[in-house]
Amino acid sequence: NDSIRFEKATFDVKDGPALVADDNCDLILVDSTIRAPIGVRTNNGDVVMRGGSVNADKVGFDLTGASNLTLDGVSVNAPDGVRAAGPGTLDFRKVKLVVTGTGVALSNVDITMTDTEVSGGTTALRTTLTGSTTLHRGSLGGSRWALDLGGTSDLTVDGTRIDGPTRRDPLVTIRGLPGMASSIMPVAPQTATP
Repeated sequence: NDSIRFEKATFDVKDGPALVADDNCDLILVDSTIRAPIGVRTNNGDVVMRGGSVNADKVGFDLTGASNLTLDGVSVNAPDGVRAAGPGTLDFRKVKLVVTGTGVALSNVDITMTDTEVSGGTTALRTTLTGSTTLHRGSLGGSRWALDLGGTSDLTVDGTRIDGPTRRDPLVTIRGLPGMASSIMPVAPQTATP
């Protein structure tokens, strides 16, 4: 139940996660830099990062349990940007994720991404089981899937550029993306409109 705040801090770790927020811990990072195999790991913790960057060898943020993550003006470079197995919520604003694997992988998590760019990886956004995904502006690009939507999730898209193929489970509800009646969408880039 602790609340820990770091401002203009640098974390340079050679093994494991740079920071761990467990057991209802609140971790707040402002204009900080993280270099580690795993940037931040949580299990039932809340993380807020405003400004700064995460450069990880494996994953930028690894969340389990009832964890929440807020990123604002953060740059993440990692094979996998964010992995979250909920229940939990993610709120990204002006975030740049450059990955080689999966940008954001969610299970039982609600996410809102505003002016966020995900690029460079095989899959930009993957959802499974249940959850709500809201995309406002920004862009998602993936060489295999820009969007890989599974389970009974709910997707709302408003002005987001989708660069790459998209697939979805028939139970996924989609608003704002024309042509998503089929389970696989063509590769042609498009910008969603409300």
